[in-house]
Amino acid sequence: MTPRRTFGALVLGVVAVAIVAACTGHEQPTCYAGEYRSCSCASGATGYQQCLPTQDGFGACPCDGKTPVADAGIDTGIEPGSRQYLEGCVADVDCASHVCGVFPTRGNKCSKPCMSADDCPAPSPGCNPQLICRSP
Repeated sequence: MTPRRTFGALVLGVVAVAIVAACTGHEQPTCYAGEYRSCSCASGATGYQQCLPTQDGFGACPCDGKTPVADAGIDTGIEPGSRQYLEGCVADVDCASHVCGVFPTRGNKCSKPCMSADDCPAPSPGCNPQLICRSP
């Protein structure tokens, strides 16, 4: 190879590495607020861990026999079910609609399930692909 071709190949390689690094550098949260996963208890029973508010992992495995649907929530300082559309939330149970949406540019906000734009209150522009009302 000539020096000119070698330099061109080197530049191309550096650009390719930079593109790959840029695409993989965005870290996704380990879990999402309000998310649960099952865990095994020493007794053989199943517990349910809740994602931490920091979204960097799950909390301890409670082996108290409670399920997230019936006994959901962590102590967030938010009265369960008291938040309305576009109010801040940590978990689904915080919202009257039971939908705490994760909006990348606005954070966690109460939303509501929808099948069409008509189901969404103003100022929502309509349903998103997850069938919850979009944040304006």
